[in-house]
Amino acid sequence: MLEKTTQQFIADAESLLIGAAANDDFVKINTSAGTAVLISEAEWNILVEAFKTVIGGEK
Repeated sequence: MLEKTTQQFIADAESLLIGAAANDDFVKINTSAGTAVLISEAEWNILVEAFKTVIGGEK
């Protein structure tokens, strides 16, 4: 997983967003308020389904 500061992310945001959306290149962004992780929608959907299964939500 790539790791970037807020400023590094801002400087290359378009490329990093396209990488996440098209190639599943995850990015960990360290900010002064905490950490954010940029993932693709496809990976997000997989994560949501896994949580539903684990906590007994909708199937």
